[in-house]
Amino acid sequence: MTDPAFLVRVAAMLVARAFRREEPDPGDDGRRALERLVTLIRPVVPDEAWPADIAPALRARLDAEPAYAVAVRAAVLKAYAIPALARYLPDPAPVVRPHQQSPDSP
Repeated sequence: MTDPAFLVRVAAMLVARAFRREEPDPGDDGRRALERLVTLIRPVVPDEAWPADIAPALRARLDAEPAYAVAVRAAVLKAYAIPALARYLPDPAPVVRPHQQSPDSP
């Protein structure tokens, strides 16, 4: 979950989820987690990009401010802890198949 590109991707998915009313209700905890993430991200995204194209602004802020990155990561991890949200999110740990070599292998 330390990869900024992955964090931006998941955060964008969650923000989009927060605005899609046709999705199943994530419950009180899920709504609070989505609201927290939206509250963190909304101020850094220009109006013309909100909510559809948050990635560039979010990535720039994550790169520029480590404390902000920690807060967004914590909010995303909270979403992973809520089953009603986690079921729609990608696996945070990529699976390495036996036939794949690790990047550290010679």
